[in-house]
Parts: sequence; structure tokens; C-alpha cells
Amino acid sequence: MPDFKLDKAKAKAALLYIATNVTAIDEHKLYKILYFAEQKHLVQYGRPITGDAFIKMPFGPVPSYLRDRICNNIEPDNSFLKNGILIIPNEYPDEDELSQSDIECLNESIEENKSLTFFQLRDKSHQLAWNSASNSGRMDTLNIAKEGNASEGILNYIIENLENNLPIY
Repeated sequence: MPDFKLDKAKAKAALLYIATNVTAIDEHKLYKILYFAEQKHLVQYGRPITGDAFIKMPFGPVPSYLRDRICNNIEPDNSFLKNGILIIPNEYPDEDELSQSDIECLNESIEENKSLTFFQLRDKSHQLAWNSASNSGRMDTLNIAKEGNASEGILNYIIENLENNLPIY
């Protein structure tokens, strides 16, 4: 099944938004907060925030493009600095890239997940979508939405958007 298109500017803005709103954040927590924000947005609005593909990794879902950008310095632009395990934003997010619903879901995910430990986040993210993917494989968007208890109507809306390969807004 096709997936949503990645919006690089929106992905960068979302990650910077999280990193500027959570003190002393590491990659694991950064990616899990984004994952749960994406899931919330799928369940409530039928579309993701960034369109980044989440990959099944041993400690939970990881956004493919954003991980490459930070860990592997692909397309480096100095937006983030790494200090040991901590990720430090080197600029403020361009909030014009984010919709009100994006910010709402990012804020909810930050609030729900910022105080969870590494292992709590790992366990919370090892559910249907993670369990259904192959190791290092792409996690299915519909399974991410199902895991978040998306209604049948939202699931059908997601399928329709995926089949039409619509961009995210």
C-alpha cells in the first residue's frame, strides 16, 4: 500500500518543536514523542503530521528521514546539535509549517510522554504497528492508526487518502 508523502520542512519543524519544548531530550524520547503525536493526528484527523516513514527498530519506532538527518548527517543543516546522547535544537521551529492541529497533537504527546522513562516509552511503542512490522521494516500507517483506536470512518478516510497519494497539509 502506498504511504503519505514526506514533507521535509514540516518534519524539521515538528522535531524542532518537540526539542525546544522538552528539556534535556535524547533521540529515543524525541522520536517516541513524535511517533505518538503522529498517531494522535492520524486517529483524530486522518493524516500524519510529517509523512515520515516509521521504521521498526529494537527500542521502538524511528522516523526514517529525521533519524538519517540527525544520526547520519544526511542533508545536514545544523538545526540540531548532539551533545552525548542529548539532542539540542540549534534554532527555533518554523511554526508556520505546522497547522493548529499539528501543534495540538505535538503538545498532547509532549505532555503525555516527556516524563516517561526509556523503558516505559519502549514498552508503550511496542504494540500492534511495531509488532506487525518486520525488523528494520517500515511500519504500516493503518496499523499505527488502528493501534491508536481510530474509528472505522477515519480508517476508511486514511485508505482513501493513501490510495490517492494525497500530500499532507
